Amino acid sequence: MYLQMWMLFLWALSFTDMVVSILAEDTTTLVDSHEPPTRQNDKFSTAEYPYVRGNGNNLNYDDERSIPYNHRCSERLETALDQIRRRQIAKQKTLHLNGYSLHQQLRSAPYDMYVTDMRVRLPTSSSWVRVDRCRFNPRNASLETRLLFNDLTISGKVNLFNGDMLQRAPVEPNPEDSCSMILRLRRAGIGFHTEPIRRERGQFNVKTDSHFLEPGFISVYAYGCEPRLREHRRGFRDDEDSEELSREMEDIFLKGIRSLLTTYMQKELQPAIKETLMRNMGYTISYG
Repeated sequence: MYLQMWMLFLWALSFTDMVVSILAEDTTTLVDSHEPPTRQNDKFSTAEYPYVRGNGNNLNYDDERSIPYNHRCSERLETALDQIRRRQIAKQKTLHLNGYSLHQQLRSAPYDMYVTDMRVRLPTSSSWVRVDRCRFNPRNASLETRLLFNDLTISGKVNLFNGDMLQRAPVEPNPEDSCSMILRLRRAGIGFHTEPIRRERGQFNVKTDSHFLEPGFISVYAYGCEPRLREHRRGFRDDEDSEELSREMEDIFLKGIRSLLTTYMQKELQPAIKETLMRNMGYTISYG
């Protein structure tokens, strides 16, 4: 009798161990199913700027993607730049800043300085400007683009008017009473920051801010301005005042050209920049 009870106890104990082992195995499986996978997601290998569907690749990003792309980020901008070059070279190989002029009242002399007929000489090669950066940030849906110019030569006609001349008649620069200024820039650039400001049904508006990037080389040359300046220097006390006038005129010309060139390029490239941003955001562009 005692032996039978002991065997029954051992049999019951072995059944309990089997139940416990089954429960432990199920619990472990549930916990493992909630652990994150150890393999990195190929689509989002770059944490800061992940690749998104419906756009081209971003500059400095790997092209080996699991999702195929049809448009590079800078493709539309490069096409627009090439159209500007072809349109101007068909004329006189110069880029005319038509409709733009500079006007600034001088501090060192009682005159107003006007700059008109501004032109940008384009080189014969197609590499006069290139897209140096084109990057889409999916976090705030913004687009950063940057242009770099290899070598720019900008010229303009300069006229000085005193207050009496401006009051007597409208400003109409006389070619015989003007001089030329030439500005050379190497490795200058323009940066653009674009972001959407309104996304309604059938309407997509963007805001673009632009800024001029300091060039690696600057040279300002005045051609034929010395005789005109001597006429306006008669009331000056010494040569130091005359040099100050020359420096101020060169500074006005430099800053004005930088501002006008930035405004002109932004206006010309705005449609391409907007289309690039929309493609990166997944929109489909259709014409017709």
